[in-house]
Amino acid sequence: MKSIYRTLSSRPTQIALLAFLALAPALAQAAGVSGGGDGASGTIDNPLSGKADSLLQALTLAYNVFAKFAYIVLVFFFVYAGFKFVMARGNPEELETAKRMLLYTVIGAALILGGQVIASLIQGTVNQLTTR
Repeated sequence: MKSIYRTLSSRPTQIALLAFLALAPALAQAAGVSGGGDGASGTIDNPLSGKADSLLQALTLAYNVFAKFAYIVLVFFFVYAGFKFVMARGNPEELETAKRMLLYTVIGAALILGGQVIASLIQGTVNQLTTR
């Protein structure tokens, strides 16, 4: 990991990356890559059309992707907290660390699982306020 950081933090690598990012639009245009649409107008098509036609739908889609990843991370941390309990072997400091880890994992799980409920409540409230 240090060698990757060392490579990316070197001045020549930074200059090459900056040059690539600066020239990428021009290279794409020279290659005939358009932004979508009919190719001549320069319009950008919605890559999520059919899935998300509004900002709310796009945010819901993003949350669902995030939640699926977060569920995997939650399972990992629940297992890791259990491992910490087993490896504590009665040591009070390590038991306290394991308890804290389990508590934070439960709080994270509640936030992630409750995120959709909270979003639905906010959306319902906003819909009621706008229909009056």
